[in-house]
Amino acid sequence: VMLNVKQVGERLYVSAMPTKASHFDAIAARGITHVVSLEQRVDVTGFSQRGIVVFERFAPDHTPLRVPFLAEVADTIHQELTAGHCLLIHDRGGRTRSCTAVAAYYVKLGWQPKKALRKAAKVVPSFRESIKAYQLDRKIQQLFEHYYPEAAPPEGFLTRFLNKLRFG
Repeated sequence: VMLNVKQVGERLYVSAMPTKASHFDAIAARGITHVVSLEQRVDVTGFSQRGIVVFERFAPDHTPLRVPFLAEVADTIHQELTAGHCLLIHDRGGRTRSCTAVAAYYVKLGWQPKKALRKAAKVVPSFRESIKAYQLDRKIQQLFEHYYPEAAPPEGFLTRFLNKLRFG
């Protein structure tokens, strides 16, 4: 079975966790030199044998990603791409955590949260389901406010807005 490596930006890719030699070979063949692994059980040896540098940033599957973690991952992505490296972000399935990391990176660059999420969902359409299931739009909005506090709505704005929607 081939590993589906999807390009989400210039020198930026996402995929599921590679498990076979052919997966690692396919990653190396794309010119990927660095990997951000969001999965705990990754075979680092498969990457290192091909000269690929791995940054392990474990995030448990099916758990909320916290803003400091997202900021750390976005900073790592930015640092590696700025250095000219070709970067792969992967988790077990190549969908929720990887795409959230991509959206976090785009928010770091100044993109509006919805645009950043749409960019990731365009490349990995099944990510749309994850946005709703894990309320990732709220997490990415919080990350945006972390990076750009001057652009954040007044304190309590989001709570008042959501309450108005819920209770009229």
